[in-house]
Amino acid sequence: MADLVWPQLERDLAELLTRKVFPGLRGVPGYEKLLASDGRPDAAACQTAAHAIVNSTDLKDGIKEFGGREVPKVQDWSKPLLRAVSPKNNPNGFWWFEEELVKRWSRKYPPGMPNRKGHILESIRPMLAVCRDWNDFTDLRVFWPRTSVPIITGQGQYKPIFSTMDARHAAFPNVLYMGALLSKLRSQKIT
Repeated sequence: MADLVWPQLERDLAELLTRKVFPGLRGVPGYEKLLASDGRPDAAACQTAAHAIVNSTDLKDGIKEFGGREVPKVQDWSKPLLRAVSPKNNPNGFWWFEEELVKRWSRKYPPGMPNRKGHILESIRPMLAVCRDWNDFTDLRVFWPRTSVPIITGQGQYKPIFSTMDARHAAFPNVLYMGALLSKLRSQKIT
């Protein structure tokens, strides 16, 4: 049953990239490669990019195909997206999440509470299934699209609290974070 969603996702992404120009992505070198000399999307280039994105290990390891609350899908997105970051992480990486998640936790931790931001960030970590040794979650980065951007959304895969690649944690039992709905901002990965 595996790999039933991915072919449709690839078709949907290729169709979205081919259907319209995304002005907010103009100037991004990877996106510019998808445009013909007249400035319109090149269907063959969009298909090639969609194939590379959807079939990347990074995407398939990050989003659940089955058992999630949302089947992975392509969307034309215009609402704010957020990314938890720390000085050791790429602030412009590919994995982002909806603003609503932070708003929900903001209601639990009232303004003026000591270390409010830290509490909110640690509360969303398990929902995003981000290992502690991948990201310190010290700050939030917000992306406000001026115009819509193409994204792939879905529920995150289960991930361990500590990466199994980190030998420091090999002697300790590991627990898996369940993962929540997230968005993969793919516009930056188009190559």
